[in-house]
Amino acid sequence: MTDESALELYAVPMPRLWQALYLVGVAVVAGAVAWSFKAGFTWTGICLIAVGVPMGALFWYMIFYAPSRVYLGLGETSLTVAAGSFAAREIPYSSIERVFEIDLKNPSPEDESLKPGKSRRGLKVGSYRAGIFELPGGKEGLFAASGNTAFALRTAEGFVFVRPSRPQQFREMLAAYGGS
Repeated sequence: MTDESALELYAVPMPRLWQALYLVGVAVVAGAVAWSFKAGFTWTGICLIAVGVPMGALFWYMIFYAPSRVYLGLGETSLTVAAGSFAAREIPYSSIERVFEIDLKNPSPEDESLKPGKSRRGLKVGSYRAGIFELPGGKEGLFAASGNTAFALRTAEGFVFVRPSRPQQFREMLAAYGGS
């Protein structure tokens, strides 16, 4: 992979709404477990620790840590797509055949073959996707996208779908570096 210090980085953040909803979910489950035992202060504390700590750790990893490692990097000769712990790919600009915008939720008829399916190795929360996802026809696509629309990059190795926090600036910089 390219040295990150030499890249123009673009974050692919998870929407704060989903992070807040997961936090509320952890609190509700931990509270329900504590309430259901009604066994006094000591056992309530033990139950909260037994449920809250593992759920909190999973929450922290899946909702904060993994998405914080998802980024797009524009280097001098290539685009780096880092989808957190799930996948990473360095794509030379010369191998990008076409760049176009696609609606991932309701693709047009000509783009129907690019609608994402189940995750192979990735994270999907709402409209946030990071990792490898199935495409119709048995193909796979690399995703680092937050939102229902993304830039589809057709390369010799397959499709890559990206949607950073600053999409227009990313598209302009990609074109300036030589991405079609």
